[in-house]
Amino acid sequence: MRDTRTRLITPEEEAAPYPYRRVWRSLILELALLAALAGGIYALVGVAGIRLPASLTPVIGLTVALAPFGLWLIFSWWAERRAPVPRSGLMIVILLTALAANGVTYPLIEQVLQPQAWLSQTSAITRIAGYTLSVGIAVELTKYLVLRYSIWPLRIRVRIDGIAYALAASIGMATVGNLHNLAIPGITLPSLAILMLDTTATGIAAGLLVGYGLSEMAIGRPTPFLGPISVGLAALMHGLAIPLRTGLGNAGFTLAGGAAHPILGVGISFGLIIGAGVVVSFLFSASERREREAAAGES
Repeated sequence: MRDTRTRLITPEEEAAPYPYRRVWRSLILELALLAALAGGIYALVGVAGIRLPASLTPVIGLTVALAPFGLWLIFSWWAERRAPVPRSGLMIVILLTALAANGVTYPLIEQVLQPQAWLSQTSAITRIAGYTLSVGIAVELTKYLVLRYSIWPLRIRVRIDGIAYALAASIGMATVGNLHNLAIPGITLPSLAILMLDTTATGIAAGLLVGYGLSEMAIGRPTPFLGPISVGLAALMHGLAIPLRTGLGNAGFTLAGGAAHPILGVGISFGLIIGAGVVVSFLFSASERREREAAAGES
């Protein structure tokens, strides 16, 4: 039987004023400011050696942990309210994801799975597979289930909607992870800032794939297995990022060896975002081009 559902294609900007918040622009602004914050703390405290008052350190640490959520409120949630056609339910997605992460996902990772305890001394391939099947699956399946049973499919009007909601879920998950990082014994402000950036960036990169899967399932005609495939690929993002950051970020490319280069780890996380963003944009464009061609052929 022919599918008669109404299919909305993202309006061409040349034809009419763009009615939706520009998700990619909001994401770039948020990531740029997060990078500036983390880089500033790392340069001033970690490199220049500036000593901060002991009473001020916990306040700065909490600010760093909540920075992704704060910037999302300014550049995504508040901007959404001013858009001609706003997306509803973004705050609900963040709150549901944060509750699930704090109540289920992170206790499962930290108290049951404990990947650091059995993966730290294994081979690179084993670490990638282990982190994919533990941290990656736990985090990305949580986001997928929250989105699948809260906003999907009624609130997916155009394909970029799936990305907007998946980014909200990623920020909710990352915020809980960053707050948990505050409890790491002996963690310094520079390490906390870099870890915040890594955690947030990896979650966003993986969330782009989950958002793509949800959008295509709501609007396109994909394989029935696209949901599990998108979650699996998103989990693989974590499986790749964690061992690579640990190896390159801690070892560094120095002849003497042993020097810490956390900036390399940040580069890996941002590289994953760029790669996932390019792939998702290409796939969305290809899907919409096929639908326009099909519509033109039927008219």
